[in-house]
Amino acid sequence: HIPILDPIGVRGGGFDSRNEAAKLLTLLARGRVDATFYGHIHSYYVFENAGIPAYISGGGGAIPERFDGIGRHFLVVDADAAAGVTSVRRVDVD
Repeated sequence: HIPILDPIGVRGGGFDSRNEAAKLLTLLARGRVDATFYGHIHSYYVFENAGIPAYISGGGGAIPERFDGIGRHFLVVDADAAAGVTSVRRVDVD
């Protein structure tokens, strides 16, 4: 639920411990994870953690962040057993 690292960095939306975040990111990178998905932050961000595509989709029902123009939404993720995650698409509800 909580992102390993907050892509904005100034609001404390990620792990409290940078050491624990680094340990987990190392394990995920070694495991060749296709993508990571988080909630917690009430907006939408796409970024990379340790070269792994990362998505924050926190627009499911709580009050959205102000001033960023991102309302309620959800993600549609296509995945294939052989290819992994092949596409991620945001669907706006509001």
